[in-house]
Amino acid sequence: MKRHLLLTFVCFCIVTPYLLSQAKVTAGKPSVATTQAPIPEEARKHFVMGTTLFKDAKTPDDYAQVEGQFKQAVDLAPQWPDARYNLALAKEAAGDYSGANADLKLYLQFKLPDAEARTAQDKIYALEAKQQKVVADAASNAAAAERRAREQQQQFIGRWDDGNNYGGRGNFISISGPYSASLSAGFFMTGNGNPDVRVDGNTALSNFRITGRNVEFTATTNEVWHIKYGRQRYDQNRGTVRDFTLSLSEDARSLTGTFRDQSSADGTDFPPRTVECTFSRHD
Repeated sequence: MKRHLLLTFVCFCIVTPYLLSQAKVTAGKPSVATTQAPIPEEARKHFVMGTTLFKDAKTPDDYAQVEGQFKQAVDLAPQWPDARYNLALAKEAAGDYSGANADLKLYLQFKLPDAEARTAQDKIYALEAKQQKVVADAASNAAAAERRAREQQQQFIGRWDDGNNYGGRGNFISISGPYSASLSAGFFMTGNGNPDVRVDGNTALSNFRITGRNVEFTATTNEVWHIKYGRQRYDQNRGTVRDFTLSLSEDARSLTGTFRDQSSADGTDFPPRTVECTFSRHD
């Protein structure tokens, strides 16, 4: 009995230090819940493909492919900081500074060495500077484009005559702004020949707009023709819609283009036609 108790005590003395040492090591290691999950092979595949494509990327389409590969690696292994960092680099190369910034902020949430965290944070500052420059350049370019458009629109302002003459009156358009114009048609006329014709009518201008060096508008005409053959008299109602598309010449002295003419008389529609026309600046 004494020998058995002695043997048990000796074994206890031998085993106890080992168990205590194991308990200390285990306590010092991260738990299973905080251990980084293994990187799936498919994620590694897309990571390597993205890295390979990145080396030769030059065009926006190239960088889009690189970004797509790293995006798949991140989706398959969100616990992988290298994939997240490279995705940020790909977005930066593609000019998506705000997207790269967002990915770098996610990258900083990993447990990183101090030096890597410092590098990532400084890169975020650099990306913010690039993004601010993009915004400022866009605003400057927009303002410059608006100034050029205004200067070009000024070239359209004035009176433009189509060179036709109806009863002593020409057909002209007066442009006062990019969306403002009036049209005067010279079709109002009287005659004492055979037949004797008098025309009353009006023309309305709509859909007027200037785009670059082009001007478009619609002229809608309503007319009443009073026609007299000896003792015979009759009236005819006519309507015409002309859709104009004109371009300003380099010397800003003429508007040249076409109009599509759709006309009717007393309810009968005539086939549409396209007519070439020119308006000259009337000084």
